[in-house]
Amino acid sequence: MIQIENRQSRIRVLPIQPEELDVLQPKERPSLLEWLETRYMLAGGTAAIEGYWSREYTPYFVKVAEWLSDTTTREVWVYACAQSGKTTFGTGWKGWVVDCNPGPTMSVMPTKDDVRNRVEARIRPMFAFNEELLRHVRGNVRNIYIGKQTVMDHMILYLAWPTTPAATADKPICNLDLDEFCKYPPFVGEEADPYSLFRKRTRWFKGRSKIHAASTPTFEDSAGDQEWQKGDCCEWWVKCIHCNKWHWLNWTIENVPIDKKKDGSFFAAEWYKSGKRSRYVCPKCGVCWTEDDRWKAVLSGKWVPGYCELDDNGRLMGEIRPTTIRSIRIHALMLHPGVETVANLTAEYVSAIKARDIGNIQPYKDFWNSQLARTWREKKAVTEISKLQKHIRTYPAGVVPPGAMMLTAGIDVQLDHCYFKVKGYGYLNESWGIFEQRIETGPTDRVENMEKLLPFMLRKFPLMEDSDTMMRIALSAIDRQYNSETVDAFCVRCAGVAPIIPVAGDDKLQRQQWRKGKCAGGRLDRFDLNVTSFKDALFRSYFEQSDPGPGYGHLHAGTEYIVLEHLTSETKVIKKKGNRITWIGWEQKKGRANHFWDCDVYGLAAAEIAGLWGLPNLAEQIEKPKQKTRQKPSGFWDGTPSLK
Repeated sequence: MIQIENRQSRIRVLPIQPEELDVLQPKERPSLLEWLETRYMLAGGTAAIEGYWSREYTPYFVKVAEWLSDTTTREVWVYACAQSGKTTFGTGWKGWVVDCNPGPTMSVMPTKDDVRNRVEARIRPMFAFNEELLRHVRGNVRNIYIGKQTVMDHMILYLAWPTTPAATADKPICNLDLDEFCKYPPFVGEEADPYSLFRKRTRWFKGRSKIHAASTPTFEDSAGDQEWQKGDCCEWWVKCIHCNKWHWLNWTIENVPIDKKKDGSFFAAEWYKSGKRSRYVCPKCGVCWTEDDRWKAVLSGKWVPGYCELDDNGRLMGEIRPTTIRSIRIHALMLHPGVETVANLTAEYVSAIKARDIGNIQPYKDFWNSQLARTWREKKAVTEISKLQKHIRTYPAGVVPPGAMMLTAGIDVQLDHCYFKVKGYGYLNESWGIFEQRIETGPTDRVENMEKLLPFMLRKFPLMEDSDTMMRIALSAIDRQYNSETVDAFCVRCAGVAPIIPVAGDDKLQRQQWRKGKCAGGRLDRFDLNVTSFKDALFRSYFEQSDPGPGYGHLHAGTEYIVLEHLTSETKVIKKKGNRITWIGWEQKKGRANHFWDCDVYGLAAAEIAGLWGLPNLAEQIEKPKQKTRQKPSGFWDGTPSLK
């Protein structure tokens, strides 16, 4: 016993070394906002402005960063316009989680291609330009994987899409980043909607889990919209620098008055870009703001729940409801003047309004979603023969009436016959039915039978005002979804003889009308169509436009009743499961054929591809009133030159 005590008395305790103190001392854990401004380096190849992330350009994300750092907020849902910095901020949040708040983290994007592009363009560059982050992936950004887990030094990161096993498997998740959540499928397989599945992943982290979701909105009452509505629906309120009173920064007629002509119509869209024909006006004092005034107001703005308001002195009015789910809307009026101005927004808005009035709703819908960050309210579309009959005019079939400057044809392929329809197009999508027929070809899986279409494709149609002048079909579009290989081979044979393109519907196309690809071994251009968008345009042309002119669809005097039946064979429906929209599109009425309706879709697509929106206004080009025959615009053929 004595020996043991003597031995212990001889042990000398060395002082703690500085490097040991560094290991034992608790690491600094900055808040998300502090980390973004001191450690989140933006590279020139991935961001417009190099250097550390700054609230100077996106002040509306300051409160979001505080919510994601506090101990009470569980979810933050963001509706944001295009180029608002939501992707940059979301990427930075993932970096902060890896560096300062480790835990199983999943980032979900709509498709695998979206994940791949985001990893290459944003996530890997962020790790490469931030040394503190790079050490967590063992010094090589190639160790960040797509579609499977990335094991870091102190956590696991999943980069997935809604239908991948990484997203649907039952793994515990602490931090969840949902990118473009409005574009997720409403249901995953036979299970529940993806949002419910993702929430279940966070059960084991209820005390500290976080969900950050950001997206450009799409449809009202969709699954994504209902998730956003669960929050407090905050809007951005600002204080006028002239009267010091607060108001909701919003795109309204009162806030953004737009000058018009004496007849109430808009000027040309380009005229508004000068900034002299529109302006932002404070609704409290009526003073017109400059862009500098607008930005100063945005910098001092604050989020206010949708069920509350601010009085003139900035005091909150309304019941404050405790919530762990926050939701906000970031629209284009909140953007830095170097990114967007009121003048440019006005020009885009006027252009969208004019396109809507002539039957093309897509630009207006895109402005509503991508600039104002608001959901689009879709309406049912009912097609009735009685309404369509009012569009039958007095001009005969087989002739080109005044105003038509381009002919296109749509071809719908069936088992042993094809449906063929020719339409004329004029200024701002005014259209005229010219000719339609069912063509008995025999089995359409044989190219030689398809060649029976050639005489119809090469047919010349006389002008109504000058029967000696003939017009040929500028472009034909044929459906390739039935007998694809035969249709492709037929289109290859038509090269140099008759202009024709193979087309097919693609449900994945939402914001663009059509997309070009390759088929027939790369020898032929293939066009994938946003069929719903084209059918919407035809519906407005036939059933909503009541006066002849831009966007109106005429039918010739010989239009048969069966053609009217085909053109009214579908109706637009909105399908719901509970209160959630699961699908919006056109459905065929029971027992009704829709072949000439499909021909109209293909013909309109051919017209847009051939330059429909570039056709001139003939009324403005006529300079000689004594001229006996109307001036022939570009696009007319007399039949003598060979087709190229």
